[in-house]
Amino acid sequence: MGDLTEYPGALKAYVEKERVRSAASVPLVGRTGVIGVMNLGAASSHYFDAAGLELLMALGQQIATGVDKARLYAETRARATELEAAYRELQEAQERLVRQEKLAVLGQLAGGVGHELRNPLGAIKNAAYFLNMVLEKPEPEVKETLEILEKEVATSERIISSLLGFARPKPPIRRKVDINEVVQEALSRTTVPEKVEVVRQLDATLPAVLADPDQLAQVFGNVILNGIQAMPQGGRLIVQSEVLNPEWVAVSIVDTGVGIPEENLGKIFEPLFTTKSRGIGLGLAVTRTLVEGHGGVIEVESKAAKGSTFVVKLPVGGKAE
Repeated sequence: MGDLTEYPGALKAYVEKERVRSAASVPLVGRTGVIGVMNLGAASSHYFDAAGLELLMALGQQIATGVDKARLYAETRARATELEAAYRELQEAQERLVRQEKLAVLGQLAGGVGHELRNPLGAIKNAAYFLNMVLEKPEPEVKETLEILEKEVATSERIISSLLGFARPKPPIRRKVDINEVVQEALSRTTVPEKVEVVRQLDATLPAVLADPDQLAQVFGNVILNGIQAMPQGGRLIVQSEVLNPEWVAVSIVDTGVGIPEENLGKIFEPLFTTKSRGIGLGLAVTRTLVEGHGGVIEVESKAAKGSTFVVKLPVGGKAE
């Protein structure tokens, strides 16, 4: 438009307000059509000549191309993100399927194999106990061998218990239980290395809980053992009980060990998941099953190289069986 003052109506009011005498509008044409308009104004009339308009058209084309490229890049990034998410979901689904197939086989074998293995293990354990009794002053090598034998038998028994507990979970047989006593019993059953300091912070005002003491001892024992194993160089294990409210109590087990990588936090309670060189990855899966069987929950917080905190929350009340 050469001289905007020649145009009446609303345009004339705009000219007077903005003090614009001439204007040019350049369409921004992209690969999908017109994507915008570039408007320019000048204080003098007849400001835009043919050469200027040609330059503006070229500039508009460059702007449209830039916008197109930016949009294409954004769309490509969004699509790539979607594909990455879909790939991760597919990978996780495949892992779950493989685990389910393993669990199906495990469930079929666990019962029979577990009982078949317990009999010879019991004989080995009794033999080791008998040798300890009859040998008054055994040679250091013999004493060390017997200690290794007892330790490995205990490890094998834990694995068998995990197999049977997972394959054939039993409902809890509830009675009034002192949680602090169960925690103390679990600690007494666990071999604690000299390099690990155990700190007990047990609330004496904890109410009795309707629960299965044997199952809870297994729960606390599993978590305590994991905490100790996470501190091969030594550290501190804090076992704390507390009243959350009149209806809930909690037991926290804190270690200063190696911690759990963030990418594994969501997997540690899954059956057959383990990062240990030994074990089959059922300890925490059984632990969660037992806790949930009591109507409770188990939570975990962890930071790599700083340690982990497991919290078992249990309802005080319940129906005695």
